[in-house]
Amino acid sequence: MVVQDGRLYWAAASPNGMDTQVRSIPVAGGPVMVTTVDGAYAFSAWPWLQTAAGVRQNGREELRYLLSGQRIAVVKSSAETVDCGPVRCRSIVSTGSGGDNGYDMVRVDGTGRRRVGARNAPRPSPGSLWWTGSRR
Repeated sequence: MVVQDGRLYWAAASPNGMDTQVRSIPVAGGPVMVTTVDGAYAFSAWPWLQTAAGVRQNGREELRYLLSGQRIAVVKSSAETVDCGPVRCRSIVSTGSGGDNGYDMVRVDGTGRRRVGARNAPRPSPGSLWWTGSRR
């Protein structure tokens, strides 16, 4: 759920199970507005949607800007699971050996990868959390 400009927004599966309904209601009360978006999505950070978790497991991942419909493909390998904000993604990289996974932060376009969690990973410095950012 997201509160923006006096409205509460949330995403829900549409009755056909293939699309997403972005629903909103005034915080002060009133009728629910519904906008249907093709594909399965969840909120990332206002006004961005990201591919829903069940679909991400099949390999496809994208961000979608609600205000324009712009779509951005997320670059990732088949060995990783990602959860994205509008600028960067948290990546869980499977080692495939049954051992520890690696945890990375990476830009949506696949560049700037940094290991942030694993045995012997460098500790991030204060203020280095770079999950969100402005992308318009």
